[in-house]
Amino acid sequence: MKTIICLILSISYSSYAAFDLEDLKTLITESEKKDSDVLMVWKNGELLYSQNTNLEKKYSIQSVTKSLTALTTTCILKDSPERIDDSHLFKEWEGTNKEAVTLRHLLSMNSGIVDPADPWGNDDYYHHAANQPLITAPGTSFSYANVSTMIVGKWIKETTGEQFSSHINRCFFDALKINDWRIGKDGERNEVVAGGINMLAQDLFKVGVMLIQNGTYEGQELFSPEQVKGLREDKLADKNGYGLGFWLWGKDIYYAEGYLGQFLIMVPKENLVVLRMRNRDNMRGTENNKLNWFHELPGLVYNLIK
Repeated sequence: MKTIICLILSISYSSYAAFDLEDLKTLITESEKKDSDVLMVWKNGELLYSQNTNLEKKYSIQSVTKSLTALTTTCILKDSPERIDDSHLFKEWEGTNKEAVTLRHLLSMNSGIVDPADPWGNDDYYHHAANQPLITAPGTSFSYANVSTMIVGKWIKETTGEQFSSHINRCFFDALKINDWRIGKDGERNEVVAGGINMLAQDLFKVGVMLIQNGTYEGQELFSPEQVKGLREDKLADKNGYGLGFWLWGKDIYYAEGYLGQFLIMVPKENLVVLRMRNRDNMRGTENNKLNWFHELPGLVYNLIK
């Protein structure tokens, strides 16, 4: 069933004062031009704008999955956060130059392991990813790679004895009442933690609200403020603009981004969340679909707060 919601709610002065109405209108207009199926703007506890062409659609969130994998890993390490910097992750890496790679390196995309021409391989994505060579020394250069996050999936499964999905449910999906979702699997039933989640837009939006509230949702602390802040730390001297599974836009904005324009954007100092989604069918069926990626969106969000 198709549902269209498109509204600007009555906005209190406290929520709206930092915005120029024309900048908000521009963001909405540009979103429409870019073939968006979902646009939600939330500030100070109020939903200022919401458009969703299909409330029942489970969207392929693409590489936004990577950000949720980073968040889940942070949860797994909640009682021993220092382990994110532990090396020697796998027995098969012992005695090789990959034994120095840490979870932080992998989640921050500076492990030195880069995507091959075929980042997925055949039946066993985890094995394929972990077997890629080290190209640069860990922690020295940024290279965005699907294999890095897939290696984290392998670590989760082998270290805890459970798949990623079990952990994300316990860590925060259950508390956020996110239960209508799925994740793709390879031929060995390994979960595709680099880009395989399909979920409702309104559920992904809850994750953004939880993050902007420093890990708390409806009075329940799911992550500490320190854990949430850690997602925004860029450890590389070259300041590549990538934290722990999240892209960074200066000091003000951090966001999750997926193939062809899935965005979950947080602006902590403004208590602002913006979600933009596209239907995967539209991605494939639209001519010039790359033009509709909406790379401009973080900049338009910045215009709201400058």
